[in-house]
Amino acid sequence: LEDEIKIIEAIGEIIWQKKEETEDFSSLTDEEKVFVFVDLFEGAMGEGGFQFFFNSEAGDFAEEVITSYKEIKAFKTAELISKYLGLFTYKTYSHDLEIRVEYIEKDDVGKT
Repeated sequence: LEDEIKIIEAIGEIIWQKKEETEDFSSLTDEEKVFVFVDLFEGAMGEGGFQFFFNSEAGDFAEEVITSYKEIKAFKTAELISKYLGLFTYKTYSHDLEIRVEYIEKDDVGKT
């Protein structure tokens, strides 16, 4: 493949198929996990930005996304996501989608 987007999509398809072999990410290498978490974030941003990210299952992996961006030396992106995550307090951010969405709707987090 010569088209960069098609290359990324092909790699993603292979990695996602490998991930589907287990219910978690344990079958993936560290590098594949970085690809997956960056892909999750990028996909969510394309669908509806930060609001979509935190209102979807992708938001369950906010810390992993931040770590993944640091791994690829995208420090500004990691910082931006960290700042947005900072809108949640320690007690209000949850890896549970229903709890997180309830908080977002109640306090308008993620709507800016």
